[in-house]
Amino acid sequence: MKRACCLIVIYLYITPVGARNYSQDIYISNINELYELFENDSLNTEEFLNLFELWQHPVLLNSADAGRFYELPGVNFDLALRMEQQRLHHGAYRSLADFALRNEIPEELQVQIKSFIVLGPSRLAAEEQPTLNNRLSVTSLYMTPLPRQLERKSPQGVQSFLQWDGQLDDIRWAGAITHRLRTAATYQNDSPYLKSLGPENRLEVEQFHLGSKTPQLEWMLGHYQAGFGQRLTFDTTTRQQPRGIYHSGNVQANHSTGRLAVTPQLFGGALQWSPGTALNPAITTTWFFSRRNLDVYQYDFHYGPDAWLSPKPLQNPCGNLGTQNNEFTCGADGRWYSSRVQASNSSNYYNFVTLQDAVRESLGGANFHWHQGALQAGLVAYRSQLEFLLNIPDPRFAPSAAYPDRNNLWGTGIYANWQQTSHRVATEISFSQAQGRGLYGLYVFHPPQRTELQWSVRDYNAYFQNPHGRGEAQSGEVEGLRQTNERGVKFMATTPSIYAGQRAQGAPILKWVTVADFWQEPYEHVLNPQQNFWRRRSTTPTHFFGQLRADFQWHSTHVLQAALEYTNKDLNENGRDETYLSSNATQPQGERRRLRLKTINQRIKPWRWTGEYVLTWEDVAKYPSRFDQQHNMNLQASYQDQQNQQWLFHLGYWRHPQLTTSTTPFHDRKQPKLNSYLSFSSATSRPLGWDFRMGWFYYADDRPEYADQSLQLKLSGWVKF
Repeated sequence: MKRACCLIVIYLYITPVGARNYSQDIYISNINELYELFENDSLNTEEFLNLFELWQHPVLLNSADAGRFYELPGVNFDLALRMEQQRLHHGAYRSLADFALRNEIPEELQVQIKSFIVLGPSRLAAEEQPTLNNRLSVTSLYMTPLPRQLERKSPQGVQSFLQWDGQLDDIRWAGAITHRLRTAATYQNDSPYLKSLGPENRLEVEQFHLGSKTPQLEWMLGHYQAGFGQRLTFDTTTRQQPRGIYHSGNVQANHSTGRLAVTPQLFGGALQWSPGTALNPAITTTWFFSRRNLDVYQYDFHYGPDAWLSPKPLQNPCGNLGTQNNEFTCGADGRWYSSRVQASNSSNYYNFVTLQDAVRESLGGANFHWHQGALQAGLVAYRSQLEFLLNIPDPRFAPSAAYPDRNNLWGTGIYANWQQTSHRVATEISFSQAQGRGLYGLYVFHPPQRTELQWSVRDYNAYFQNPHGRGEAQSGEVEGLRQTNERGVKFMATTPSIYAGQRAQGAPILKWVTVADFWQEPYEHVLNPQQNFWRRRSTTPTHFFGQLRADFQWHSTHVLQAALEYTNKDLNENGRDETYLSSNATQPQGERRRLRLKTINQRIKPWRWTGEYVLTWEDVAKYPSRFDQQHNMNLQASYQDQQNQQWLFHLGYWRHPQLTTSTTPFHDRKQPKLNSYLSFSSATSRPLGWDFRMGWFYYADDRPEYADQSLQLKLSGWVKF
């Protein structure tokens, strides 16, 4: 604990921002650079999806609200409010330069947000002259093993999607049709296990949206997203401050797997009514309902009793079997349960597949939001029912799944937000079925042009199960314990830009970002043939995550980023005798450190060079050697001409010294040892354009879901009219 106290003192001394805290500062000019940040683990999934949505649908400066401005990288609460108030009280922005001048946006922040903003028409201009805007895009992705490996791994085929969106006055529409790999499975009563023909390419309508928005009324049909308050009770968006219903459906290309991914959305209808004025809507009422089918990852659920290992009740209990693998889990009744998916036409079985339309969810809910001056408050409630469609007996979701252990769910919460000058206070308390309770509180101190400080607290009891709550939780997606059995406190801060010498064009700039997070898991899960419940731990360890980032920029052409991260799942024990990222969610992780260095050089325009080195070292019991290292190096060179067309070359190398001696399953490694690609992109502002990407991947281990070497091609085009 002495070291923990020292860490707290250091973090408080350095100080950190209430801006949306992306894992690193964002400097991109091309969608491929955004993909690269995600695939190199520089952004988490939610950050990537939010930035991807901002890229596809940039912030309209003359119609966005403060909540939308806040999603921009580097924009804090104070600046987001200023951006909205400047437009409301002093008229629409005339140009991007006018937007930057009126809001006193520093040059380094202009570089970060320029890829995510467009001027857009003002509301009055749109009413005076109705406009019709449409955008149609087509993308195809093809990944195949190199010829000498075709016997071991067959090609996946072409993955494609057609996406369109448009707007006429206040009416908006959008949709997507995909041709991608899908895995359907059925349960056979005569031989009690799931059977499947395996992944097959199928043509499906994945997204459809129709909606309208006016200052007083907004409605949506088809696919949409919804979020309210502090995201603790109900939120399906990636926004930090959701305030209602949205459409942001997108299809992304996963370059590592050569497959397409569709952003999950609700499907049904929603209505939002604001009878107040545009400047001060006193009351906003939202009603929403949805009925959709969800895919489930194979190892997120188990079924049984398993026909091979437990033919008779308790004849073969778990303890008598010996070593298990990731296809089986021990149930509370002492018997094995399986996740096996058998091939329909052979004795083989499939691994690492996502089963199509495995769960049907029906839900309905409402939100009542009150806004008066600096104070906002609201009530949100929903009720849903889950139905497992695979018709298997006694399905049980694994601890890694984001699904609760019951079919009927409900959640209700009360939230409030107060903001005045340099202070912001927000809180939400939420309740779920089976005596679940969650609490989140936030305080932000953001004086103009000074360090912005943010403190947050969270407390979720062991029974709080809410798959639609996206409140902050350190355990996150790794172990699936989303807002369950956790209490913690988090401190964040970002210094404003520090200028070396007087503030002038091209003067050197230094910025610090700090994060310190402490949390506990006060309850432990008891699972045996006689009992299945939570009980309070006799001794509760304290876990810690810390991050320190520095961003140094000079001459507007050089950027140097450095970040140091430290994770320890038990500060008292130092994590040395614990298992890191165990498949058993009840076990702690361990100790991990990560150092990230990145440099961006644009001295010789129009060339841009980017280099990155990431060192991860862990002290864990997972590998034969307790001290494990990973090295990740990336180099990019891009050329952008006067028409904003860009060529980009990337080369990546990942070195894991323990790779050849590890006895753990191969599928826990997600990065290729070597990868490279060449891409070309047209300017997104053009009415007609196209993108091209050709890449090569080499994996050093015998991964069952990938070939050792693969070739990838991607081609997309769009037209605006």
